[in-house]
Amino acid sequence: MSLKAFHILFVLVCIVLALGFATWAYTEFRRTGDREFVWWACASLLAASGLMVYGRWFLHKLKGPYVVGLSTLAFGLAADSATACSTCFGDPDSAMVKGAIMGVYVLVGVVGFVLVCIAGTGLYWIQRARRLTRLDSERDTAVDSSLDGVMLSEAKHLAASVPDSSVAKATSG
Repeated sequence: MSLKAFHILFVLVCIVLALGFATWAYTEFRRTGDREFVWWACASLLAASGLMVYGRWFLHKLKGPYVVGLSTLAFGLAADSATACSTCFGDPDSAMVKGAIMGVYVLVGVVGFVLVCIAGTGLYWIQRARRLTRLDSERDTAVDSSLDGVMLSEAKHLAASVPDSSVAKATSG
């Protein structure tokens, strides 16, 4: 199947799903009386309308409605191949089904492991940032205290060398 035919099929399926959702939302409104379902139905109808406009534009872009007919015919003829396989439709105690279930467990384990690794990396980065912030603040404090001592000794030395008594009084206190 070409990408264009799949795109047309996908747009058609989305239109059908949007209309189905609008129908469901309207029936829920009728059943419960909750006005939120009216908004959902309106939004779904608006989405279906937009998809219809887009689908028409896309078909005109392809320069011919024959694509829809051919894709519909192809999917109609291939309907038998769309039925469930023996794994999904068959015996739940068969080896094939058990293998498929174990495959799902392995995939869940791999995804879980990757997520735990990502979380561990994030926690490591948080701890590292805190440690670096603490070390920076300790270093800044040490530098500030050593600079204060250097500046005070230089100021006293400068005051001793200047004969003006106002500078000597300011540094001596």
